[in-house]
Amino acid sequence: MSQPRIEGYRGPRPCETCGVSFTPKISTPRQGRGIYCSRSCAGGKLRNTIDSAFWANVQKTSACWIWTGRISKAGYGYLSLGGESFFAHRLSFRIAHGEPGQGLHVCHTCDVRACVNPAHLYAGTAKQNSSDAVERDRIAHGERAGPARLTAAQVTEIRDRFASGTSSIASMAKEFGVSGNSIGNVVHRKTWRRVA
Repeated sequence: MSQPRIEGYRGPRPCETCGVSFTPKISTPRQGRGIYCSRSCAGGKLRNTIDSAFWANVQKTSACWIWTGRISKAGYGYLSLGGESFFAHRLSFRIAHGEPGQGLHVCHTCDVRACVNPAHLYAGTAKQNSSDAVERDRIAHGERAGPARLTAAQVTEIRDRFASGTSSIASMAKEFGVSGNSIGNVVHRKTWRRVA
């Protein structure tokens, strides 16, 4: 019984990776599929393509290896290939050390988000990654935080005036243009904890 013909079906063909002749399943030639004899050959070709695209976007310096390709809003490099996106630092870690492991982040020991030097990368938990960011002062707080409406100088003034009894929370809320809860949180150190 002959196989029905569909668009793109050509019968036996050589595998794009290993060259072995094979006949793709009828359903696979659509959208460029059916060009590899096995999943391992397809994975190998994709890995080689990703690796070559990765190295084309790396500029090595004496310390950090800087990603010269696309950069996310957060400042991390990424590579889009075959409809998928990959973070550049994760690719670098994978190439040098293998997969980081289930649920692990790839963290930087340097403070350069676009760095892909595998010597500057380690696999860590979300908690380790957060602790590292806090320790290195990479988390926005105080005036650097986007929604901050007060400055560090104003926070100090608010605390001093409240401690001396010269101003109430309600009067300072009006004066500084924030809610009474905001002033209360400042006074009781629920917010702005890093300001003395």
